Amino acid sequence: MGVALMSGNSVQGRVVHASTGAPVADATIAVIAGPGPYPDIAVMTDDDGRFSLDDMAAGDWRLGARSANGATGEASVAVGSSAAAEAVITVS
Repeated sequence: MGVALMSGNSVQGRVVHASTGAPVADATIAVIAGPGPYPDIAVMTDDDGRFSLDDMAAGDWRLGARSANGATGEASVAVGSSAAAEAVITVS
């Protein structure tokens, strides 16, 4: 039986509002799809709309965001094996 281990790659990102470009605080970020395994938990953005997902496997991922008022958005991000990947999710 094989065991898939999480690697040490990370995604750093931020959530912004589509019409204003303003950062979106307290948005929920979740992994929608990816090469797996991936975290089964969501993270929240800080006051500057920033978030971090750690221990992501290398590959192409799809992330989703939902703001406190229900605005949603998605973004794709390619996670490599060295530097942190960057993602910007726009919600509307």
